Amino acid sequence: MVSKEERKEFLKKLDEFRGYLKIDRDALDEAIIMQSDLYYRVSRMFVLAVSKKDKLKEEIAIVDANLDMDLREEAANKKKGEKVTEGAIRGQIAAHRAHIESIREYLDARREMEELQALKDAFSQRGYMLRELARLYIAGYYQSPVISGGPRSREEGETVVRGLRAKMGKRKKKKKKSGRERI
Repeated sequence: MVSKEERKEFLKKLDEFRGYLKIDRDALDEAIIMQSDLYYRVSRMFVLAVSKKDKLKEEIAIVDANLDMDLREEAANKKKGEKVTEGAIRGQIAAHRAHIESIREYLDARREMEELQALKDAFSQRGYMLRELARLYIAGYYQSPVISGGPRSREEGETVVRGLRAKMGKRKKKKKKSGRERI
């Protein structure tokens, strides 16, 4: 069974990788450089989780087979001449502590695998988004607007933009006031 420490460690890693999903558009170069390594690490964790889940599924079959043999042997020794039905054997197997524990371990492993699948898909999507954001950056999407014949320095440009925003804000306030008075 997965211990609480192992589960905490898994959740800690999951949270760490979730943090990497957020893209800082001002650090696209770093994000692009890190993408392949992050995707590999998440993919590797996913593959190991799938392997663990598959192994536990096989263990369920082994536990069930051993229980089946033990229960049949026990029934044969106790009730000579009396037949035990398949349904009764299956019911005893399903209710047995070893079967229940192996199912619980399998379901825990399956949940971890599915969480990693979602994370892997998100990192794949992140790769596509990095490509699109890089295209926007190359096209100048993130640059501040340029006014022809306007300021020559960045500071002058920011001053002009602040002034325009202030004027637009005053116009919006006037429209709101005049709109209230009409009602």
